[in-house]
Amino acid sequence: MTGHRILLLTVGQADPATRIHRAAVAAAVAGWDVRVLGRSPARATRERQIGPGNVTLVPVKDGFALRQHEIRPAWRRDPLAYPNGPARAYRRRRLEVARMRLRHDRLRADVATADPLRRASLKARALVLSGQGFWHRKRSERTTRLLDRRRDLASPLDRAATRLWTLASDPVLWQRFLPSLWDWELAYGPEIDAVAPDLIHVGDPELLGVAARAKLRAAAAGRTVRIIWDAREPVPTGDPRADLGLAAYLREHAASADTVVAATGPLADRLAAELRLSERPAVVGDVLPAPDLEFAADPESESQVDALLSLYERRCPSPARPAPATLAESLRRDGAVRFPHRTGPVPWPAVEGRRVRLGLGTANSAGQLAEFARVLARTRSDFGAESVMIPYSEHLRYGADVFVEPKDQGEREYEDWRWERVTQAYTHLVADGFRSVFGRRFGGHVGDEIRVLQRIGLPTALLAHGSEVRHPLRHLERNEFSAYRAAPPDLVARLVGTTERNRRIAEESGFPLFCTTPDLLDDLPVAVWVPVVVDVDAWSCDRPVFERRVPVVVHAPSNRWTKGTDLILPVLEDLQGRGAIELRLLEGVAHSRMRELVLDADLVVDQIGIGIYGVLACEAMAAGKPVTGCIGETAVKAYGPDLPVLHTTAETLRATVESLLDDRDRARAIGADARRYVRQVHDGTLSAARFAAFLDGAADVVLPARS
Repeated sequence: MTGHRILLLTVGQADPATRIHRAAVAAAVAGWDVRVLGRSPARATRERQIGPGNVTLVPVKDGFALRQHEIRPAWRRDPLAYPNGPARAYRRRRLEVARMRLRHDRLRADVATADPLRRASLKARALVLSGQGFWHRKRSERTTRLLDRRRDLASPLDRAATRLWTLASDPVLWQRFLPSLWDWELAYGPEIDAVAPDLIHVGDPELLGVAARAKLRAAAAGRTVRIIWDAREPVPTGDPRADLGLAAYLREHAASADTVVAATGPLADRLAAELRLSERPAVVGDVLPAPDLEFAADPESESQVDALLSLYERRCPSPARPAPATLAESLRRDGAVRFPHRTGPVPWPAVEGRRVRLGLGTANSAGQLAEFARVLARTRSDFGAESVMIPYSEHLRYGADVFVEPKDQGEREYEDWRWERVTQAYTHLVADGFRSVFGRRFGGHVGDEIRVLQRIGLPTALLAHGSEVRHPLRHLERNEFSAYRAAPPDLVARLVGTTERNRRIAEESGFPLFCTTPDLLDDLPVAVWVPVVVDVDAWSCDRPVFERRVPVVVHAPSNRWTKGTDLILPVLEDLQGRGAIELRLLEGVAHSRMRELVLDADLVVDQIGIGIYGVLACEAMAAGKPVTGCIGETAVKAYGPDLPVLHTTAETLRATVESLLDDRDRARAIGADARRYVRQVHDGTLSAARFAAFLDGAADVVLPARS
């Protein structure tokens, strides 16, 4: 067999949660030409990409949704019931109109005239309408009872008819009891012939006959088509005739499948017996209903998807697995892929021509990807980087090679460009914030892309910044002053699901894990802490602190509840009202403007609810400013005994600020210590050394300590 085109059939839309989606992505990456055919949710055909493969969603008209017993005239079973169709609803509407007209005619008669004949006429009309309404209600009740009997098929006559029809042959039986299966043939048949597949993967039982007839037409045209039927445990419909019809449908067409796959061993045994199969179906476990959508391991295979790929290989051998460059080339349309160009000068070299070519993206929280690229380029002569950022807020737009607007993530031009860069341009990849690497091509989350990245073979690391892995409930248990106590309950619930999913992905991916704040080691104990990096020289400042009579205190929350702003502000506003300080609350300020505002401060109040200090606190310390913040136990151990940040809670904030106001020499000494500390820990030297083990490919490297 020389063909390599696989068509996967589904009655759904091939969503990322489905086995069809996973199998299609894996097969496409392994080298097959993959197409997916599903049902469009609209009246028009839709197309999209699923990894390197294509998805076509076609509309399916429900022309046979009503079965024959549902369209027979009603008078045969109940002469008083309304006939099938809109007659009952039409009659009800006519009665409503008649009652409305009568009401308004009565109002006119009351106002305009007291004519007895007119009033008698209106009364007669009311009596007639009352009788018509009574008759309509009775007929409606009879019609409802008839429909219920027809729906349940529970009457003696229906049960007898059902038993009689079961004596017919399978083709006659399913076409009588489940004619809606023809709707799939009418919609999918022409599309399958246009694709001309070599292998058809049937993901739903309703489509087995569609594939069987496509195979028959292909044979008449001189082509060979193989069918893999991925059987599932049938779900009873509650309609005995529909269940009997589907069983007959499968008996007729099961022999057309070259390979039958069952989700469980008992199902395989039952299918072999009921369908009189020549061999027992292969057992490939079903998708687990877990939030991370991972597959359970099969004893004879790495995973269910890999087991399916081995079946594909038996029936339709794949070409040799292509190199990443070939994979990227297969995605090109009309020549070279074009998307964004470099946005301007950045303080690191491009990836082209470098031995180590690092791709970074796409969260770039607090500009840390840019800082890591800068310090790695400073410490390595063989290094080039390309940072891609998707800025969800204009004032949080940090340095990057390429900016991608959030709406463009699902655009094919971006996805093609991103695939080409990842597979061709990079030797290493850092995926930060658990954001998608390839846009929405594989599902829109890095968890949907793990298998793809593993198959590509590109060394990949995951980088966590904070709330994407910081588990709210565990944080509440560990921290008396946890900010999650003030978080909206619905947000906490969402974050619990997000962090649990991301933690599973981190643990099961096998990729190196890094985190930018040490408190995340509580949630990811196998991660490596790479301290956040600031440009110490750029933030250096010789402006003295606490020399003004009224010192300037800055608080700059990116999000109020995470910083504990609602607990901080009352204290600082009270001090300001007494003339002790000048408070500057910085919210929604662009990063480009933040520097000047921080340099003019005497004290920076960071946060009191997370247990760490952030990037802004590092920048303030680099400028020689005292910083207050609530520091947790894990962070204290990582930061070391020389940490100059003043540990502060909501209860001690007032006393901390007043102590600095009373002892200004101490405040200036703390600022000087902060400058030395940041240069030692956050200038990038330590972080670059800790990334070296990943970039140099060493399996076991002793991480450098902070000197």
